[in-house]
Order: sequence, then C-alpha cells, then structure tokens
Amino acid sequence: QLQCLAQNLGFVHGLFSWRRPSIDAGSDIDKRMSTVLSNMQSILARMRYGPERVICTNEFASALNLENDEMQDPNEFARLLFDRMLESFRRSTEITLGTTEQNGLGDLLPSVFGGTFVYVTQCSECSQSSMRREDFMELS
Repeated sequence: QLQCLAQNLGFVHGLFSWRRPSIDAGSDIDKRMSTVLSNMQSILARMRYGPERVICTNEFASALNLENDEMQDPNEFARLLFDRMLESFRRSTEITLGTTEQNGLGDLLPSVFGGTFVYVTQCSECSQSSMRREDFMELS
C-alpha cells in the first residue's frame, strides 16, 4: 500500500503540504494521528527521494498500534487509515484556521481515491429501472 501511495504524486504532494498543528490541544487520537502523518511523510519522502532501497516502517506501524509480526489486510488497512487521515486533515484545518473552511487537505483523499458506484436494476418485463448511488474511497 505504501509503495502505491508513494507513486501517486497528487497524494504525496497533498500529504507533504500537511503541517502538524502548532497548538498542543486536542485529543489523544489527534496527537497520535499527528505522529502517524509525520511518520508517513518521512517514509514517503524517503521512498520517493531517498537513496535507500529498503525502508523500515516500524515507527509508522507503532504509531498505528500495528503488530509488525502480524499480517494485515491491505484494503482494510487503507480504509481505516484514509478515514483517520480525513478526520485529521479536517480537524487540523479547523484548529489552524479557527473555522470549518477547507484548505484543500479535507478534500485530498476523496478527490484522489474517491468515486461513486451507480447500481442500476432494470425490470426485464417492463424495462423500468431504478438507480442507487454509493460513494467510495478506496485504494485497490
């Protein structure tokens, strides 16, 4: 997953524009996500621009409370990470600006990885159809 993210320039540039809020207020979750995002910036910078061929992700995994010796489902991991990142981007914008206006980071993940499924069911007898939309945000 991290290798895929490192190749997505829109995501990388968006993540690099995030700054840790200077205000030390916030919940433990906010502080932990700040650590996660800082570690993620470091890892992706080393993957994209560093000379290393192998990158250790132990600090990143520890910040996420993941066990290094356990196999994780990559899609489940990405959904959880993206949900937490989206919350963190929106919160840091509110803390930084004192408002709920977005500075672009709140829209980063939906714009890069989001979309809409459209399910259409059509009657085979009368040809009438019904449509249902469902938003998604995944890296697969």
